[in-house]
Amino acid sequence: MKRFLIQFSILLTAPILLGGINVWLNPDLPHWNVETLGEGEVDYTVLGSWDRPYLWIDAREPEPFDQDHIPSVINLSLSHFDEQAGLFLNKWELGLAVVVYCNNRQCRASKELAERLPNEFAMDEIYVLKGEWGAWLEVK
Repeated sequence: MKRFLIQFSILLTAPILLGGINVWLNPDLPHWNVETLGEGEVDYTVLGSWDRPYLWIDAREPEPFDQDHIPSVINLSLSHFDEQAGLFLNKWELGLAVVVYCNNRQCRASKELAERLPNEFAMDEIYVLKGEWGAWLEVK
């Protein structure tokens, strides 16, 4: 009976211990039920409420962009920024909001691009799509 209680205790405490270690190692992982937007983020609910046009920017590298992307989007990756900026500027006009996305939540390119564009071109309405490319695939 004593052996059973020890094994039972281990089975109960192991998942709690492993979960605690996971939270400690990954403090920035989103909570499962959090629906709040971070600073500079938009989601499809917000985009659906806009009564004005906006410009999609795909911050991924050209290879994944060529495989699949949102229709009418402009590819503007950080590694090809100088080459691709002209096409972006031809499509963008004053007052037009920009929505940027990347591969996934761990991809920093969309956030870096959203920080770079105001510095390069004095733009003020630049947003990152919450959920990135995966969010698009869910509603596609």
